[in-house]
Amino acid sequence: MTIFTSVNKILSCFNVYCSLLYASDNLKKDKTIVLTAALQLRNDPEVVTIAVKNDALALEFASNELKNNQEIVETAVNKNGDALKFASSEMKDTRAVVMVALASRGSIYSAFYNICL
Repeated sequence: MTIFTSVNKILSCFNVYCSLLYASDNLKKDKTIVLTAALQLRNDPEVVTIAVKNDALALEFASNELKNNQEIVETAVNKNGDALKFASSEMKDTRAVVMVALASRGSIYSAFYNICL
């Protein structure tokens, strides 16, 4: 992702946020309006990647499609192995993803894994 792309993505998120910020109080309470804005963000791979790099547990709020994206899930579990609980069933059954999660958990899990080999 280039700096230009990152800036555009941030501006896109900011625009969604500002749209809600300047909406009337009635519309801010409108579930359809709020969910539409949230869905735009939680289904955007770049936004979700930035989110899980900042806080791995943000994977919880990603769309189901992105919870099944190996690159995004590995980014999250590399930062915090506990993020695996928010991954799709398929990702929880992917050896490489689980190994990244185990490695991020520290030496006790690595030692346990090596004993079990």
